[in-house]
Amino acid sequence: MSEEETKKNLLDDEDSLENEEKEKKKKKNSYIRYILNIVIVLIVTITSFCVTFFTDYDTIVGSFSNVDWLWVLLCFGLVVLTMLIRSLIYFCFARLYTRKYHYHQAIAIDQIGTFYNGVTPGASGGQFMQAYTYKKQGLSISSGASIMVMASMVYQFVLIILGILSLIFESATIFAIPAVQIGDSFSIPILPLIIIGFGLNVAFILLLLLMSYSRHFHHFILGPCINFLHILHILKRPDKTRENLRIQVENFKIELKRLLSNIPFTILITLLYTLSMAVNFAVPCFVGKALGANYEITWFTVWDSIFFSNFHQMITGLIPIPGSAGVSEYFFNQLFESYYGMVNGNSITSTAQIIWRFLTFTLPLLVGGIVAAFYRASPKEQVTQRNINRQTFVALQRETYIERKQSADTLYETTRLTRQAIMSSLRLRNRKEAEERKKRKEEKDKLDKTKLNNQSNHEKSILDSEEWNEIDIGDDD
Repeated sequence: MSEEETKKNLLDDEDSLENEEKEKKKKKNSYIRYILNIVIVLIVTITSFCVTFFTDYDTIVGSFSNVDWLWVLLCFGLVVLTMLIRSLIYFCFARLYTRKYHYHQAIAIDQIGTFYNGVTPGASGGQFMQAYTYKKQGLSISSGASIMVMASMVYQFVLIILGILSLIFESATIFAIPAVQIGDSFSIPILPLIIIGFGLNVAFILLLLLMSYSRHFHHFILGPCINFLHILHILKRPDKTRENLRIQVENFKIELKRLLSNIPFTILITLLYTLSMAVNFAVPCFVGKALGANYEITWFTVWDSIFFSNFHQMITGLIPIPGSAGVSEYFFNQLFESYYGMVNGNSITSTAQIIWRFLTFTLPLLVGGIVAAFYRASPKEQVTQRNINRQTFVALQRETYIERKQSADTLYETTRLTRQAIMSSLRLRNRKEAEERKKRKEEKDKLDKTKLNNQSNHEKSILDSEEWNEIDIGDDD
């Protein structure tokens, strides 16, 4: 081996060692981020629990001593039912791409999403990990990304509809909610937070719709608007913002076209999401009954719980803390204080919050963490080297854009051609049926005419015979 080849090999070895070191460092940093997020969630959740518990110790202990555990068991059943419905949604989406998919795989998808949404700021890590889990289960990564984008679109749509209903039917109650008191002289009214949370959800969907179907609005947002925000130092990296927004708009168009290509399926997914959210948002109502709340279980009390929980979702979605730890508990107390009222002269809201938070967040997070750690098809080596957040999922959408666009266009054209074929077949069938009806009518008219003629001839024959009988024939004739 020559001296130059030896040097080249040594350089290659050094480069490979350097790359391995970089990969190890990225992997280590990724694990550190996960551990740090989990620690933050645990610390804030435990701190919030301790503050709540020791601030109202006697009341909470008294409420727990009188709790009806059958109602708590029912609440647990509702949480499980919510998980099963969400899993059914992921199962239905996967069956669009392959027949070799099982329901237990969809349950794993849901649990992995629950865990990573709970330990990442703003629930930003679940979609990425779920898309990669789909890949490990046998679907293509582009199919996994498509599923998560479509699921997110339908979820946002249902959330907006529930938000509109909440604002319509609970407007009087919203104004009666007390402001959040911070210290002795500063308070934050809850109504603006609810409106801002609802407005952001609506604005985001409207922005994507307008940018998707209005070229002038699209150029206006990507040009003057982003430049203006950059001048105000609100956006530090305008080019990256433009690229991310462009990817979001293009993906919205692709997946909206895919959803519109299968209207019955989209209606089914919308109904399933509505059912899952309604069941989950109804849990506080039954938690109150477990603690002896004075209201009866009716459609009105259940829907009040759903609407209040929807307000809670709007507010906590504004604050990018992993699992909304601390914030979720505090705003639950503020929103449901008037809903529960007093039981035997004491408030049960703090106790209800502890039970609700454990059933709907802490327990699912623990179960999801176990599934994410031990599920054999969960992604590990491929993604632990990447910082999993919302930007990571945007990057995944960018990487799979071409493949998903081609499949969506093909599906849309196929569906359109299929509809045309169906309409053509229906028109042909209707034409044949019309011709057959016309033919039957002509035959019937002809038969009726024949019968009429026969009847007329018969009557004439009878008349002639009668006239003949009246003739007197004599011998002279």
